[in-house]
Amino acid sequence: MNRTAKVRALAACCALALCFTGFSARLIHLQVAMHDEYAALAAEKHVQKQIIYGNRGLITDINGQTLADNDPVRIVVADARLVSNPDAAADLLCGPLGLDEADLLAKLATGRRYIVLKKDVPEATALELQNRLAVRSVRGILFEQDADRVYPNGTLGCHIVGYMNADHRGVAGIEAQEDEYLRGHEGFRYIERDRTGKELVAYRGEER
Repeated sequence: MNRTAKVRALAACCALALCFTGFSARLIHLQVAMHDEYAALAAEKHVQKQIIYGNRGLITDINGQTLADNDPVRIVVADARLVSNPDAAADLLCGPLGLDEADLLAKLATGRRYIVLKKDVPEATALELQNRLAVRSVRGILFEQDADRVYPNGTLGCHIVGYMNADHRGVAGIEAQEDEYLRGHEGFRYIERDRTGKELVAYRGEER
């Protein structure tokens, strides 16, 4: 091998060594120096604090008959970043939920992570919508657990029992007077979702 060939081979070896050294340094920088920053970004994107709503206490009369109860309902929310087909989502949701299609599409176009679409949705309606969304492979629509306050006797004795406002606070009567004791205490859990928006139950974090 002549001198020129040796010089070229040495230069090529040095270039490869420098290239791999640069890649190694970059990899170490990402995995060690930047680990905490990228871990926080990943957690912000995939980990969510989910509120567990506490049920409000029942009100009964002296004979144990229920005067105020709770019906399980759902809150329909959307993660606009995960909704891959807004038109299909609007087509499936607007009718059953009584939503305006243009308004729903405008909300989904914002790209926000948490958008409340409808509160107090009956369990049966929520289950049917979940099935329809799954069949159409529409992602990013979630159904959170909640409860609706109901009064089996209607307006009978309403001035004594009282009622609830939109913020689930007691207004007038026993609902207001004993609100501190009737009010449910909210809990929470940290959940992780995959790219389709489904919860990874195996990676569920702190729960209270």
